[in-house]
Amino acid sequence: MYFKIIKNNVIRTRVISLILVLFIAIGTMLFSNAICLVTDLTSAMEELMDTAKTPHFMQMHSGSIDLERIQSFVVENEFISESQIQALLNFDGSEIIIDGESLKETVQDNAFVKQNESFDFLLDTNNNIINVSDGEIYLPLCYRMNQNLQIGDVVEIKGENYDKKFRLMGYLRDSQMNSMMASSKRLLISDRDWKEVSRHVEEREYLIEFRLHNESEIGLFEVSYLEDGLEANGPTITTPLFQFLNAISDGILAAALIGISILIVLNALLCIRFTLIARIQDEYREIGIMKALGMSKKEITRIFLASYTAFSAFGCVTGFLLSMFTKRFFEKNMRMYLSSTINNYSLLWAVLASVIIFLMVNGFVMLVLKRMKKISAVDALQNRDLGRKNKAPKLLSIADQSFMEVNILLGLRDVWIRKKMYMLLFFIYFLSIIMILVPQALAKTAASKEFITYMGVGECDMRIDLAQGKDLKQRVLDVNAALDQETEVLKKQLFVTASYKAYYNDGMVGNLKVESGNHTLFPLTYQEGREPIAENEIAFSELNAKEYGKKIGDTLVIEKSGKKKELLVCGIYQDVTNGGKTAKATFDNTDGKIMWYMFCVSFKDTSSKNELLVKFQNLFPDEKVTNIDHYMDQTLGNTIDNLKRISQLAMVISGFISALITVLYLKMLFSIDGVNNAVLQAIGFQKKEIERQYFAAIFTILLCGMISGTFFTVFWGERIAGIVLGIFGLSNMKFLINPWSVYSVGAFLLMIIVSVTVVVGMKYLNTNEKFIEKCKEWC
Repeated sequence: MYFKIIKNNVIRTRVISLILVLFIAIGTMLFSNAICLVTDLTSAMEELMDTAKTPHFMQMHSGSIDLERIQSFVVENEFISESQIQALLNFDGSEIIIDGESLKETVQDNAFVKQNESFDFLLDTNNNIINVSDGEIYLPLCYRMNQNLQIGDVVEIKGENYDKKFRLMGYLRDSQMNSMMASSKRLLISDRDWKEVSRHVEEREYLIEFRLHNESEIGLFEVSYLEDGLEANGPTITTPLFQFLNAISDGILAAALIGISILIVLNALLCIRFTLIARIQDEYREIGIMKALGMSKKEITRIFLASYTAFSAFGCVTGFLLSMFTKRFFEKNMRMYLSSTINNYSLLWAVLASVIIFLMVNGFVMLVLKRMKKISAVDALQNRDLGRKNKAPKLLSIADQSFMEVNILLGLRDVWIRKKMYMLLFFIYFLSIIMILVPQALAKTAASKEFITYMGVGECDMRIDLAQGKDLKQRVLDVNAALDQETEVLKKQLFVTASYKAYYNDGMVGNLKVESGNHTLFPLTYQEGREPIAENEIAFSELNAKEYGKKIGDTLVIEKSGKKKELLVCGIYQDVTNGGKTAKATFDNTDGKIMWYMFCVSFKDTSSKNELLVKFQNLFPDEKVTNIDHYMDQTLGNTIDNLKRISQLAMVISGFISALITVLYLKMLFSIDGVNNAVLQAIGFQKKEIERQYFAAIFTILLCGMISGTFFTVFWGERIAGIVLGIFGLSNMKFLINPWSVYSVGAFLLMIIVSVTVVVGMKYLNTNEKFIEKCKEWC
């Protein structure tokens, strides 16, 4: 019996059935893909880090190093399972030539290394530990993506007094530095080649690495490392940050997919509610007859439920199968950088995601079907409608209006009288405009130059970083003098980063990296509070604020010039640089343990920025001169591309949904209003005039939905984006966009889609000519 009911319902409502199945399938596909991506991402990240044996604690250090003191610390410390020190041979990008082109445009610090012996292994693209031969080299995967390279190409170190060539043998996965957000990249060569190259490098950086017996004791170990005053002239990074860096790009993609799939499923549920109520109204008398014959509410409910259970089951199965074909597209980046191995349980998670959608749809149908409890056999047999029509206000009275065209007025009256019927269409347009605007605003925000202020870096045109080395203070003076002499420099600021002993709330001592300077010239975007102005103020990165247990208005005690100094916490900002654990202050930093200097520079005429950058790169070849635009592109490029793809996908899907629902609504309205339309034509209304009434009604709902959705995006869209990015440490989100260019384009696009759909859809309006002639006779 149920099979016959489903078959007859599908035959009778082919378009509606197809649309419902399509919505459920698309929502299931995206939701399953998102769940699979999260599952496979977690598994791939664990596989990479387990195979590579990523250190639990890593201290990067520039300058001299006391190996004996570190070895003594290792012997005495009970937390340590394994330890090692890896020396990095850093070369300027202009000295590294790959297939005839230098890496001078890269913002990354490139270091030649040899394979580690104990842990922190560099892996090939099959996650095997690389064994490199003399004369060969393995490059980071990011260069495979950004350079058109072939295996066998020549990679050359070309310094003033040294020239060495290598043959490219493949690409490496680096569990520490895979992400472009990691400011350094390791290039792997053989032990013998490394020894040869090391003779031509005076200054080195070191990775002081530890694996612990118990990973949960990282915090205690970090305190013990800092209390012993060991080398710490550089960022400190622990396992959670390695995981964050490896997951951020694909994680944002997964979060965005989940958000869009939820909106699609909501649209599907609204569509189901609409079609189900319309069907109940169409079969009102039949329901009354069934009740009069003694059928129970449960039996009648099962008849209606059978069709929608079949639709949702078919849609969920179709969506699940589609997700199996499309998941490779969404996991392309993850398979490249982390692992191509598929999690055995990801298929089960995808099935579970499909089942969740199925249960949601059927639960919602059951909720809507409770409406039939209100139907009595007597009311139904006497054809009394479920709802009562509202009276139109006097403002919309035809007799009292002279300034509004009659057909438009009739369309507006219809919207007012049948508010409940049109409410669904309103919510469809409301959700559609949100689905267009939020991803688009998020993508444009990430691509904005100002977005760098969310990463712990002030907005500027050029950065000059000066690391430890010979005559560091003199080099700083030389750069400062050159900037003073350059007439195109609008403003500049020297920031000095030094380390200080800082006290936790429980009295324990930590090592705090403080960047000092005038932070009002190149301000960050603060999550809470503001930048430091007075000498007794300090601003914390979010990670440091959590670690030290500080909030706005709290005090922090540090050791400065051999004395304890109390500082007031005035601001908390988000940061992904230097391990995310930084602080900003204005006091003189020269008495601290200076780690590096950095100049931020803005130019008067940005059109000549590239020429000025080349000039300063030539003036100071030993310093790191960075174009801030290149920094953003190379650091966040992959994440921005993912967000752009998501925004385009959301735009296509929301436009598609709006068009289908509009067609569905027109079909229903023509069906319900068949008698009224025939009467109108019989008394002299032209077909075009009736079409104009429908156009006015739907366009009014469209405007209301778009305006409401746009206002929702303006006031709540940033919070939605913050929920997505909050998973990755960027919870305080502000849209950095031109509202008119984003919101107006999105609204205009939806307006065009719906308007064209209404005009084309109404061309297929079927009118019963015989019925019209009969009406004319009656009139």
